[in-house]
Amino acid sequence: MNLREEPTPGERPRRDAHVRSLRPDDVALIQMIKDICLREDFSSHYTAQHIAVLAGANSERAFERALARGDQFLVAEMQGMVAGYASWAEGEILSTFVVPPAQGQGIGSLLVDACTLDARTAGRPILRVRATLNAVDFYRSFGFLPTEPGFHEIGGTRIPYQLMVR
Repeated sequence: MNLREEPTPGERPRRDAHVRSLRPDDVALIQMIKDICLREDFSSHYTAQHIAVLAGANSERAFERALARGDQFLVAEMQGMVAGYASWAEGEILSTFVVPPAQGQGIGSLLVDACTLDARTAGRPILRVRATLNAVDFYRSFGFLPTEPGFHEIGGTRIPYQLMVR
């Protein structure tokens, strides 16, 4: 359940969803979720080249490297199916992806709240996020404020993001 008292505007609280730790058999599925979200949700803020580069960087090896360096992944299930995932490390939310049919139903909020609690419990409170441009308003609803724009450099392509802190 969402840890905040109230859902964000337009959001329905989820009573049929829960968050759990990533299992090894989840990796292929969360890669697919990320690919779907990149293609369906990013086109309003990113070029086709940006999306292709981001999708190309989405590999099982990339997830293995993230896990090896200590990134924490949480998975949301709704009605027994994986509906999204989020990751965090060192006081920063690294990613939040929710399958399009489950968006707007509180799954993203459930994941961010779970990351926040997980990080706080580990003694590393979430203080920042490098938000994709399409997710700035979403993270703003958690008290993150934009500070400065930035870029990820992937294969010679600069992918813009918005640094946000709280």
